[in-house]
Amino acid sequence: MDSVGNARKWPLEKYCRWERDTKMWMDLSTEKGNCWLLLQGLEILVINKETAVESVCLTSSDVEAFYNRCHLGIAIKHKDSVSKFRITFGDTVERTKYDNCLEAVGELRKFIPVTQHKSSGGKGVQPKPNEEMSKTLNQVIKELLQTQSNVSKDTDLVLSEENIGKMIQQCLLDPNFPAHVAKVEEILSNRIGDED
Repeated sequence: MDSVGNARKWPLEKYCRWERDTKMWMDLSTEKGNCWLLLQGLEILVINKETAVESVCLTSSDVEAFYNRCHLGIAIKHKDSVSKFRITFGDTVERTKYDNCLEAVGELRKFIPVTQHKSSGGKGVQPKPNEEMSKTLNQVIKELLQTQSNVSKDTDLVLSEENIGKMIQQCLLDPNFPAHVAKVEEILSNRIGDED
């Protein structure tokens, strides 16, 4: 962390903004040494090449953040929408990007809720041993498609090869993703177990 007057700043390697229209994370090109997270009074700014690309008032109750290792995501709830961005911290001579992230998180926690997103080690539904599974995933999918259910067969759910990587990255950075995975595992286990 560096100090600039009364402000504190941390270097950033990457900045992404969620685009509501395309439902995709859009990377903003950054240059080493030219992108910073700045905490100034009750406001945080993301500065890229001397331009503020994000400005967030920390006194609002509609601001939340989550972090994982060297990444920080911030969501701001508006009347009818949510805007969000995520950043990856950079190294300095004195500190690693992980240390810079933790230090920034410590400062932000003075103003807004910041939760840790654990990507592994969480409790989930324990899968059955392979010998106990009598149905394959393909069999379960075929049965689900044959049943008359309320499940939408929306073609938007089919991802192209160029979007799958971005979708996976978004899922991994979503703090609710492990809970969704556990729920999917539970549903699939129940469907497989129903036919035993």
